[in-house]
Amino acid sequence: MQAICERATSPRNFLQSAHDLFQKWLDGVVTPLSGPKPVVVTQEAVDELIRTALVDSEAEYRKGYTAQIPDEQDFFGRVRTVLETVLTFSDERVTFGHATCGGKVMPPNLVLRGNGDVAPLMLAVSNAEGNSLGACVRNLVAVLKEGNYGRRAVLIRDRRCKAPGKSTADTLAGFDRLGGVYLLAGPEELGVLNAIYNTLSDVPSVLATR
Repeated sequence: MQAICERATSPRNFLQSAHDLFQKWLDGVVTPLSGPKPVVVTQEAVDELIRTALVDSEAEYRKGYTAQIPDEQDFFGRVRTVLETVLTFSDERVTFGHATCGGKVMPPNLVLRGNGDVAPLMLAVSNAEGNSLGACVRNLVAVLKEGNYGRRAVLIRDRRCKAPGKSTADTLAGFDRLGGVYLLAGPEELGVLNAIYNTLSDVPSVLATR
């Protein structure tokens, strides 16, 4: 089919060539058409493609790091996609959930639960500021104290956001004492995250063309 398509100059010519070839096959005359040789994609080639995609994507993100802070939901969506994709194809059996605090506002979050004695881990993202940030952190602390979603949590925040006020800073200190991790993400962390996300999105389509 590929050889006929490459030689055909029109739909009519394609149909005629296909008909002639089929008729010869019925008559027992084998007339193979030479087409392009199949390309074997090695594991080394795939690894190199992934490495190149990661390096290029991270470099591109670092160049635009001073641009506008990304939308919180978009940022969380990237974090969630990376985690779910990587863990789904790993040997670990992990289920994904969502932590709530009654009807109160919670930062976008993802609860990871493994099998066995591994304690659940809550991963949250918040680029909110002022009172919104304070409310999110207070509710996050309340959820940790209750322990319904485990007592381990990571709160990621873009380093370019405004520093929290004193009251919120005190609440974050309590968050740390409970075992939470407050991570200010800069160009290094965000660059790696976005590089992995873009590579997961782009490499399958690139491989399909090879």
